[in-house]
Amino acid sequence: MTPSKPQRAAKKQHRRVPVWMILGWRAWIRSIMTRTPNYESGDRDFAWVTLLLTLVLTLALLAVGSRTGFLDRLTDTLLGVMPPHGAPVWITAHWQNHDGIRQPLLQQLTALELHKESSTMAAPTVLETLANHPTFKSLLERPAAWPEQLPWPLASLAQRPVETVPDTFRLQVHPYRVVGNNSPTIRLPHSGAWSRTLPFGGWAVYEDHPLWRMALNRTTTPAPWLGLPLQLVANETLFERYFDYDRYRDGLNPLLSQRNLPQLPAKSAGDTLPKLLTTLWLMVDVAHEEQLLPFSVRWVRHIPAIDKPALLFPLTTYHALLAAHHLPELHYQPERSATAGPLPNAQLQTALLAFNDCVQRELSAAGLSAPVKIRDGVCPRPADLASPPSAALAASGKEKGQNVVDLIHHDSRNNLWLPCHRLPRNETIRTMLCPEWPESSNAPPMLIPWDATGYGSPFTTLQIFIPETGQLNRVIDQIGAMRTAENLPAFSVLPTYHDALSRFNLLHDLLDRSVPAYAMVFLLLLGTLLFAQIGSLLDHRRTHYGMLLSRGLSWRSIHAKLLLQMLLSMTISSAVAVGVLLPLLRWFIGRNMIDVLASYQSLLPPGQSLNFMPLEPREIVATVMIVLLALLSVTFVLAWRLPLRGSTVPSALLHGGAIEPPA
Repeated sequence: MTPSKPQRAAKKQHRRVPVWMILGWRAWIRSIMTRTPNYESGDRDFAWVTLLLTLVLTLALLAVGSRTGFLDRLTDTLLGVMPPHGAPVWITAHWQNHDGIRQPLLQQLTALELHKESSTMAAPTVLETLANHPTFKSLLERPAAWPEQLPWPLASLAQRPVETVPDTFRLQVHPYRVVGNNSPTIRLPHSGAWSRTLPFGGWAVYEDHPLWRMALNRTTTPAPWLGLPLQLVANETLFERYFDYDRYRDGLNPLLSQRNLPQLPAKSAGDTLPKLLTTLWLMVDVAHEEQLLPFSVRWVRHIPAIDKPALLFPLTTYHALLAAHHLPELHYQPERSATAGPLPNAQLQTALLAFNDCVQRELSAAGLSAPVKIRDGVCPRPADLASPPSAALAASGKEKGQNVVDLIHHDSRNNLWLPCHRLPRNETIRTMLCPEWPESSNAPPMLIPWDATGYGSPFTTLQIFIPETGQLNRVIDQIGAMRTAENLPAFSVLPTYHDALSRFNLLHDLLDRSVPAYAMVFLLLLGTLLFAQIGSLLDHRRTHYGMLLSRGLSWRSIHAKLLLQMLLSMTISSAVAVGVLLPLLRWFIGRNMIDVLASYQSLLPPGQSLNFMPLEPREIVATVMIVLLALLSVTFVLAWRLPLRGSTVPSALLHGGAIEPPA
């Protein structure tokens, strides 16, 4: 009977899909979906392979995620890494650097451009985790012709192009000063309000410091001109441990009564320090005279730093206190000078800064710190100084019958802008710019830059944030190699931080060197399980493959059918492992670690929590590809040894016997 035209058309369309693909899909679906399996004939073999791959993938992802979380995330947390700023490093002036950290060194460090090299690949390689281990380096250092000698897909994997992309990054340099018992002193109103086991003090930082911005929830970069605020950031954990509110109240209330200000209430059982103290009163040394000043306070649970600061102080305000400490003629009153007045115009600012830098260079080149007269023409006097004062100067705030208060400005380049006539009379810049400025003059004073790192008050400590945490050791080595103008070592890492970093590096290196051993054991276990499971699967289908050969299906088509079934099992197992089991494990681990995190919350940067299984898409893909490569390799080897290759005759699979056809 001749088939009709619709039947022939349907048959022709049906043959567009290869026979091996149809047979492979049906056999795989039957193994997964059958309700009455015959275990002796291996009806459930592909289901067991899928289950095995799911569990193996979950175990591998758990190991990779735990390794990443412990070595990377946990180390970052213990080092105080603050995203997106990076890892902090505490730098001090080297003991041979007697001049400290002044403006030229800060500019040199800020301008330092560091290079990094990152390898960008088409996809993660199988040997990516093992590539840097000495055991495997010989495999990667063979001649370029060796990949052709490897079986596929190892050859194509080894021939992937690697593109090295050069990139640069800059350091975030944040100077700070330790405040407390240093001059000018800052203390609590009652000497017994703070425990003697830990000295009361903190850090004076700029507004762009990550700790200050994090505490005040500021994401924008501060303006070029900074104010002189009376603000604080207080460490609630340290205050709860070392602060005595009752003694603080007993010492402060009499002082508040003298000012006719409301007194502090007694502390009840349910009161907390953030609720009681929205303003913290401190005794501050202003021009060698202690004044009681109110600071608005922002409370944070923890300030991540290496030496436990109790508070963060505005560095601009502290520099104004330093100026008042060093310049007796400067009239600085913190509560009245915090209001900014008119600023010098931009052109005059640039001219004055250039003039100041020129004078400092001449003094440094001559090896002099005493006032001298610079030769005419070496440092030209700014031309705009001859213009009317109102166009370039700030008001002094002078009124009849009132104390004179100088309005002070602070820029983002470590300069205070002070009235010129408040500098010492023998100061070189004053003798060149405003030698005879009359005190009784009603004209606005001339503002000039005053380097806050001069006058015997250079920075001694810096906090540097390295955005590339993987470059931490290399950057520290480069900073340690920097020299001063006298060719002396400029910086050294804070010893406490260096010891902590060395311990972390030891732990990291020990665990990192153990990764190849764990990887080899895992691959051995995976290979053993796959050989056992897939070997059983092929034995159950040995007769079936012989029948397919006898019906004209090629051995390549049977290989393709088998590989398709393995890819289907791998796809389902990957989806279940990544989409179901991995989130369940993260939830289970996170639920059990909540109490642990609560006990050590003070060690974590504010707002940061530990991620115990951080897996990047690249790591997931790499793990899946490793398991897939092992699966396909074992399948190919066992099928080849079945035997299932070009020289195999059907009888060798149906009844055993000779592999080669008779001559």
